[in-house]
Amino acid sequence: MASKSAITQAQLAKATGVSQATISRCLRGDPAQSATSCARIRKIAQELGYVPNPFASGMARERREKNPTPSSSLAIIAGNPHYDPLKMEPEIQQLVSAARDQANALGYSIEYFWRYNPELAGPRLAEVIKTRNILGLFLFHLSHEELNVPWGQFSIVLQNPTHHSPLFHHLTSNRFQNTQIALEECQRLGYRRPALLINLADDLNRKGEIMNLGAYMAYSHLLGDAKRIPPFDRNQSAKEFGLWFKKYQPDVLLGSGPAALPAPCGFKIPQQVGYVSLSGGKSPVRTGATYVGDRMDVMGSTAIDLLTTQIHRHERGFPTHPRCVVIAGQWHEGSTTLRQRSTSPIQRS
Repeated sequence: MASKSAITQAQLAKATGVSQATISRCLRGDPAQSATSCARIRKIAQELGYVPNPFASGMARERREKNPTPSSSLAIIAGNPHYDPLKMEPEIQQLVSAARDQANALGYSIEYFWRYNPELAGPRLAEVIKTRNILGLFLFHLSHEELNVPWGQFSIVLQNPTHHSPLFHHLTSNRFQNTQIALEECQRLGYRRPALLINLADDLNRKGEIMNLGAYMAYSHLLGDAKRIPPFDRNQSAKEFGLWFKKYQPDVLLGSGPAALPAPCGFKIPQQVGYVSLSGGKSPVRTGATYVGDRMDVMGSTAIDLLTTQIHRHERGFPTHPRCVVIAGQWHEGSTTLRQRSTSPIQRS
């Protein structure tokens, strides 16, 4: 039986009564086109069995990227009510730089806004976003409750959402894998009795704390009961910490936040016990501590990829099936760990 001929864009244009250029723009999700018209065109294309040619699409995309449309804009909106993260945190500078490079490579301009800038108070930020023809929003350390915009008009990506946040497409740190990386690197340094400090009362970071705990418990299970050290809750007193420390005698501690022990506990870092921060961020970076930090460059470029994919598909607002991209961190050896004399392999039961 003879195979059915593929439907071309020229035939689709004839069937819909519009130009082939309009067909091309609608099928690739050009936001300048009418959403109603594009929906009608896509419906007819599906009924006729139109299938895009990936080779032709790739060449067209390459031409567009070499000749970007300056009116297509994206925005990064950062939270933190205390200060502008871009001015104070080198990690945010790295994220914004990577996002800008990726956006420009794909033919978009990108703008940065601090949500708590006094000049953007009230409805002002939403007005600016609308005026500047911004199509996609990358929300960084910001929940939707902190921003009043018409969500249905934008493609949206969220970074490290809290459990209160709506299910937009989002990126998040792979806290489970980060803890695994920390444990493996501590073993490489010769530490043999790692222990975890947790803070499940931290409502904002509870998800990450649970991931840290899950990876630590999986690791501890392989050691057997005799070598297993229960995690210590940071909300307990310094006295309780001292009793816990003397009973289990860990040689390295893993926890979120800066390298600090409950005071006064009498133990010195790293001479008596090592410390690895699992949260990355500015504190361990600036103090020279050992930590597993987020790959902010990867987060920035990946966020732009997620945004532009939504824009090309004409996806706006809350997605029916949100996607999550999980990004592993990177080990940074600093002053809060020391190579131990014994580097023999851990004996697992």
